[in-house]
Amino acid sequence: MNFESILVLQGGGSLGAYECRVYKALYKNGIEFDILAGSSIGAINASIITAAQNSEKNAAEILESFWLALAKNINPSSFNFEIPYLPFDKKMALWSSIQSMFFGNSKAFLPKWFTPSSPFYFDPYNWTYLYDLTPLRKTLKSL
Repeated sequence: MNFESILVLQGGGSLGAYECRVYKALYKNGIEFDILAGSSIGAINASIITAAQNSEKNAAEILESFWLALAKNINPSSFNFEIPYLPFDKKMALWSSIQSMFFGNSKAFLPKWFTPSSPFYFDPYNWTYLYDLTPLRKTLKSL
């Protein structure tokens, strides 16, 4: 009987970064998969791994470079509000989320309000999305 090894990756942005680290450990230990599947960011991770494997490149290295490209440095000096009883790392995570929500990530997505050439820009009631994924397409093509 021929068993195949399968890797299924889940969606959720921070889970995608976690999946990258787990995949690096699996790759380092020589664990290979015959089938990869995923949803949302997991599908993007699976696509990067599959494309790298098909071109006989180091899939773990390419996946990590994708996540490093998405990483943004948050300037702690721009963090100027106090939230009592919340540890600094939690405050920074909250601040990072707020910045991403309003300003996007130049390697992954831009809020529609920063893309005036998008359809129905001046008619927000007809918007079908809030974030433009063109930067993500460019980032993936560069890999």
